[in-house]
Amino acid sequence: MDSIRKFSKLPPVLLPTLLLAPCVAATPLETTEVVGQRGEALSASEGYISADSIALRPLLRSGEILELVPGMVVTQHSGTGKANQYFLRGFNLDHGTDFATSVNGMPLNMRTHGHGQGYTDLNPVIPEALSGVSYRKGAHYAEVGDFSGAGSAMLTTRRSFDGHTLSLTSGEDDYQRLLVMGGVQSAGDWFYALEHATYDGPWRDIDEDQRRSNVLLTYTGALTDGSWSVSLMAYDNQWNSADQIPQRAVTQLHIDELGSID
Repeated sequence: MDSIRKFSKLPPVLLPTLLLAPCVAATPLETTEVVGQRGEALSASEGYISADSIALRPLLRSGEILELVPGMVVTQHSGTGKANQYFLRGFNLDHGTDFATSVNGMPLNMRTHGHGQGYTDLNPVIPEALSGVSYRKGAHYAEVGDFSGAGSAMLTTRRSFDGHTLSLTSGEDDYQRLLVMGGVQSAGDWFYALEHATYDGPWRDIDEDQRRSNVLLTYTGALTDGSWSVSLMAYDNQWNSADQIPQRAVTQLHIDELGSID
């Protein structure tokens, strides 16, 4: 009764509001999670890209992994099976010249190649098998070595994995991809990844008929103050190159923009 007497002394307009307020049910609020870049940028010229950041980005080609490097553009001008063409900070790196790339310390740049020194084919890399990418830009790191005049990227693969995963992807132009990946603990950590992909491309009068296969097997054992690991990588790829076409042939309607010239 004391509470009612106190409320009764308030203005009549406020009395219904105060009496009904405790009876209104609470409305649940939507939860929004904001996550920053999963990695570390030490400066504008170097940083680290985590496996989570790689997993968040849809990739059509393995070479697009390097597009996670700020200022890096990865494109292609001659079909799926060929090494990509790279641009960093506006500089044309051709197919890898002046940008050193390695997997677990193994250089991917080919020292000699008919297309040019430094030819860097990332088709042997399985994106889901990477644990991270360390990148450096600029000619400031003598320890990186050959082909690093414009920068470098050091790709690292996983050493372990919880459980097993199977992924099947299908798309236009006979794009098919199978990925099997997993880990086993037996006297150490075993990690495996197998990939097989096919693709014919969008071309009018030629099928790329790409058939790409990758195998990665890693064993990691324990040491007194750390661990050691050994990896086996196997890669096979074959395709028909679509190659470039002259603009004038398309303008003059000799071929379609997705056509080809022998």
